[in-house]
Amino acid sequence: MKDNYILSKETKIIMPIPIPNIRYIQLNQPEEKDYTCAKVQALDNYGLRNVGFMKLEVEGWEINVLNGAKRTLKASGYSPFIFEAWPDAWFSEKKAQLIAYVQDTLKYVVEPIEGTGNMFLALKK
Repeated sequence: MKDNYILSKETKIIMPIPIPNIRYIQLNQPEEKDYTCAKVQALDNYGLRNVGFMKLEVEGWEINVLNGAKRTLKASGYSPFIFEAWPDAWFSEKKAQLIAYVQDTLKYVVEPIEGTGNMFLALKK
């Protein structure tokens, strides 16, 4: 997954995707040709060691972000974080995978944030 990205010209960012042998996918063809792209970096690449809290708002890319933040979480004493998981039926399988990843792989307790319907708090066990 190291070199795989989705290029979205609408949002002007590049997102990692788990598709082998594909470097870029152009999602939209804007009329303008003037845009800037930025390569997405894992949080672990920044060497952060004192992160007290994280809020993930990454539109379905939570597992990718958390996978690239394992060393940062460990170095910061396993900081709590909140994340979004859409309540819609079409997202139910990915939501279950995300919550399982946070609980089983990262060993966090996941609690829904009351009144939001789609936000969760992750606290280290």
